[in-house]
Amino acid sequence: MVGQVRQPAAMNITDNARKKVLLFHLAGEAVYDIFQGLVVADVPADADKDVDNVYTTAKRALDAHFNPKQNTEYEIYTFRKARQTDNETPDAYHARLRALTKHCEFADSDAEIKSHIIQTCNLTRLRRKALTVPDLTLNQLIDIGRAMEMSERQPRSIENGTSCLTTTDSQPVAAIRHAAGRTRRQPPTQRQQSATCRYCGGHFPHPGGRSACPAYGSTCHQQSL
Repeated sequence: MVGQVRQPAAMNITDNARKKVLLFHLAGEAVYDIFQGLVVADVPADADKDVDNVYTTAKRALDAHFNPKQNTEYEIYTFRKARQTDNETPDAYHARLRALTKHCEFADSDAEIKSHIIQTCNLTRLRRKALTVPDLTLNQLIDIGRAMEMSERQPRSIENGTSCLTTTDSQPVAAIRHAAGRTRRQPPTQRQQSATCRYCGGHFPHPGGRSACPAYGSTCHQQSL
């Protein structure tokens, strides 16, 4: 397309009528057929030939056909509905809002974008800062938001990296190894401790403790062989 646009100048064509003919020759028959169906006003006799002529009039008619006027109210509505997503950085959000203002026809796009960022950004600290210092420019607001976002993301990255190194108390420990190389097992459970009392021959341990043993306080008269 760049080469086609430069053809008239490259071929030293200065006559506007010949430029128009070359335009349709390069655009193709389909474009010419569309142009034939368009309503194109005649060029006034007293018009500035450098501004209004058969060539520029034809170009404007084709531009209006292939690039219809945007619905400004709908474009503004789309802009107002925009919200910063969870994983969207302040820079990315700013770029998206900038693209949405293309057809909004705002008198001051920077002021509109700044106001919208303050109202809809995910960083509460940035919103408070902007409301505290209302004279901040849009670029200053984005710079502050970038610094705040980085200051929150870096600690989270460190915390997420160290959390996997911690252990929970609910994990069982099979044994405790001491410096001498010996291993001390965990105390046996109550079921494992259940055995025969060597004094009375009943179940051990006794529910009431040692004093509940029938042989407690008695003297054994059995003689060893």
